[in-house]
Amino acid sequence: MISLHYESTPEFNNCRIDICDEQRHMNLLLKSLLLPLLLLLTALPVQAEEKSWYEIDGIKFRTGLQWSSMYFRSPSRSESDDEGYLFREQSGEGLTNLFPVSIVFPESLINSFSFRGAYLFYHKPVGAKDLIPGHHGDPQNTGNYRRQNSDDREWLINNFFNSEDKEFIDGKSKWALSGEWAMEQLALGYYFGLFIPIGKYHRFLKIGLGFSAVLTKAELTVFLCEEFEKISRDYQCNGKKEIDSASKTTIVTSPLLHLTVWERYSESSIFQIFSYSGNNSSSPLNIEYKKHSGSLNERVVNTHLELFSYTYRF
Repeated sequence: MISLHYESTPEFNNCRIDICDEQRHMNLLLKSLLLPLLLLLTALPVQAEEKSWYEIDGIKFRTGLQWSSMYFRSPSRSESDDEGYLFREQSGEGLTNLFPVSIVFPESLINSFSFRGAYLFYHKPVGAKDLIPGHHGDPQNTGNYRRQNSDDREWLINNFFNSEDKEFIDGKSKWALSGEWAMEQLALGYYFGLFIPIGKYHRFLKIGLGFSAVLTKAELTVFLCEEFEKISRDYQCNGKKEIDSASKTTIVTSPLLHLTVWERYSESSIFQIFSYSGNNSSSPLNIEYKKHSGSLNERVVNTHLELFSYTYRF
């Protein structure tokens, strides 16, 4: 109920009759125009415009872990063989805390239990040193020494090593290939998913699948070891010789998997508990080395786990 009330004022009481009448008529006219306008405004529905996928929806504050890695598919094995790798990382490498702040793109509901939206993730600079030769694919392990298996060693000699490398390994029965890498990435993707709605605001077991384009800046150094020795729980390259290095900035495509255990989604904020996202690039980096032709089948994989996050929505 809208009520308009009029009181006489000293100005009206003391003014001339013709001026007072004119002011009263004007006041009544304004009231007659304002009343239907107010009634019309109160009857109009309030509708929020849906944001475009590329508009920033909010800022996320989070805590958790990320793991980023560069892996090297065994060149002596087929692309369908998931067991063969030239190296593996030493324990704990590639693992770091999440960058605590991120921007969030809007999500759109397809219906009451499905959604779609864009994805943005910044992977902090990480790296690994003294990569351990051989990983799966029956690596050659002799006592406390590690090296690639015989098929990979033969491939390296025939397809990757130059004359200096062959001269270095001549007469060394325990030689092995090792290396180190550093990497920084920015991933942008789009995904579709399902969730279990609980009430108006709560979502349970939110699962999304999609694709992402990952801008990757990578640096890589490769070296030969006269022997690669395990000492207690650590490994070290003895008689190290750097044979090549490379750097590359490129974009690789990758499938994207997302899982959130619980989420509270409202107009002003988003709370999430235990969110996992990961992408594993099937596209090689195709790094070009300075002194060697050919590729070591470099690829990247990223996963991150948000234990808790809060998003302030604009």
